[in-house]
Parts: sequence; C-alpha cells; structure tokens
Amino acid sequence: MRVIRSIDEVFATSTVPQSEVESGDICVPIAFLNDLNNADTTDGLLSVYSVWAQKLLGADRCSIALKEDANSLVVTVMNGEAGMPMGARYALHDTIIGAVSQREEMLHIPDITQLDIAEAKAVMKMGYHAAILAPIVSGDICFGTLNANFKSQIKDAPAQLALIQVMAQSLAARMRIISQMDDLNDLVLTDALTGAHNRRFLDAQAQKLWEAWTDHRSPFCVVTIDVDKFKRVNDTHGHDAGDTVLRTMVKRLMSNSRVDDHIIRLGGEEFCTLSGKSDLKDGIARARRLHTAIRQNPFQIGALALPLTISVGLSCVVSDDTCYEDVLLRADQALYQAKALGRDRIVTCGNDVFMVV
Repeated sequence: MRVIRSIDEVFATSTVPQSEVESGDICVPIAFLNDLNNADTTDGLLSVYSVWAQKLLGADRCSIALKEDANSLVVTVMNGEAGMPMGARYALHDTIIGAVSQREEMLHIPDITQLDIAEAKAVMKMGYHAAILAPIVSGDICFGTLNANFKSQIKDAPAQLALIQVMAQSLAARMRIISQMDDLNDLVLTDALTGAHNRRFLDAQAQKLWEAWTDHRSPFCVVTIDVDKFKRVNDTHGHDAGDTVLRTMVKRLMSNSRVDDHIIRLGGEEFCTLSGKSDLKDGIARARRLHTAIRQNPFQIGALALPLTISVGLSCVVSDDTCYEDVLLRADQALYQAKALGRDRIVTCGNDVFMVV
C-alpha cells in the first residue's frame, strides 16, 4: 500500500478531475429547498447545508469550515457523528482542508489510512475511512470548504462527487449574495466621507440600546461633539483641508473609544458616540478621553499642524425618559451649552441640570 506523506502528494493522487464527476441530473428533496427558503441568517443557511449534505451524501459526518482570516479556516458548523470540534482551526498552507480552500480543488480520499499526515491520522482515530472535501467557491471568492467523512467505502463516488460539488457551489452563491447584501447595508449605514456611521444607523442602534434599558435596565450614554470654529478651517485652508480634518477626527474618535462604541457623523462637523453598558461616571471618563485626544494633538494638513478643539455634550439614560430621543435631546442641549460657555469644554445634562466636567 502506498503511503502518502505530504499535502502535495494528497493532491497529486486525490484531486478530482471534472471527468470523474457524474454529469447527469441531480434530484434533491423538496424539504431541502424549503429549508433553504426558510433560512434567514448565515448560521441558519450553513446549518441547512451541513444537515442536508450529510443526508444526501450518506455521510457519517459533514462539516463546513470558513475562512477566518488570510491564514486560516475555522470549523463553523457540523452535523453527524463525532469529529473535529466546532472552532477547530486549520492553516491554509499546511493542512489538507486549508489547501482545498487555497487551491480551490475538490479532493476524494477513498482510503484515509494511506495518509501519513497528522490531520488525517486524527480523523482516522475517530473511525473514518474516506472523505470528500469541496471548496465553497463563487467567482473569485473562496469562502471555505464543505467536508464529508465516511466510516466505510464511498458508494457511487461519481454521483457523490457531483452532489457535493453542486451543494458547495450553491452554498457559495448564496454566501456571495449575503456578503453583497451586507456590503450594501454597510453603505446605507455609513457616511461616505468619513467612514463613520450615519443618522440612519443612529436611529437603529439607539433603539436597540433603549430596548436593553427597558428590558434589563442596561444603561447607555450619548456623547455629542462639535468641532470648534470649523468654518474657519474651510474658509482659510479650503474644503479639501476641511474634509481631511473630518476624516482624521473620526479616526481619532474611533481609536480612543471602546470596540463596541459607535461613532456617528450627524452632519457637517457634528458627531456623536453611543456607548452601551455605560453610566454617567463612565460616560464622563469617555468624554474626557475624546476631548483630550483632539485638544492635545494638532491635525496635520500637509506641512501645516492645525490645533483644534471640540465642544462636547453628554447625557445618560434616566428613569424618567420615555424614549431614546429624550437622551439624544439632552446631549444636544448639553452641547449647545458647552458652545455657549465658550467652547472647548464638556457639559453634561441630566434632569435639566447642566454641569461642566
């Protein structure tokens, strides 16, 4: 029996040429199509393909591994008997599953015992004898692999190869559509100039924070920000310089906020941040950090270092609020008060009481 000791040898002996894939019609149950139509999330879609791939292929186990980053795949969903656990990672360049994704080639391994490779030995110890691995490819994007493991010899291999190939291609096409829809949704919710979120996002996210408050009393804060004397920047240095300031402003706000804080451009030179699970004390600390990050670091416009300041308004949800708009309104009022007091300061507003902090 030939012993295969490298991934290159695996592909040399197990890559499936299209001539070995059955070219006839493929019939699938209506129940499978109904499950696909009812899958309204990516996780739901992956689960449907994993479950039905196992059923239709007669496999003992099916799994889907998706690209996590430029270097690895992660087992995202699985169905059937025991195997490599959820969350197991495979490097793209030195594992069989990774190489299937990287090379975008389907493998049919009829006898895993021939492979003297750690990855294959781990699968063999779980009782599996054969495997088919298909890349999930649509156009120029490979999302990962659809994997089927068998504890006995694969029956009617050409038909099984055709079926898993079609299922992988179908999954890839649906994932591409989801990816494109996500991209479109991001565009709808993103300010084109700065990359910050926009007002549409503000309304949706603020409503979520409000629901978390009403359901679980999870506090949240709104910080409103206005770039002081921004018109002077445009008038003196031109609108391109003003645009550079706004883009840099967003980068600084983002780099001085928590990962789960949201930076929103309200319009012109006015911004706000939404912070969930944040009370007044925490909100003040966040506002001070943002104010300092802008005040202490001049904005670089070509060779010019331009010092700028911001006025900041802060409000946190309170028990008397009836909707998230109440919190936004107080933050706006606090901002106007900060500007009226001479700019370059932070003002909080709670229960109609203003305080400079």
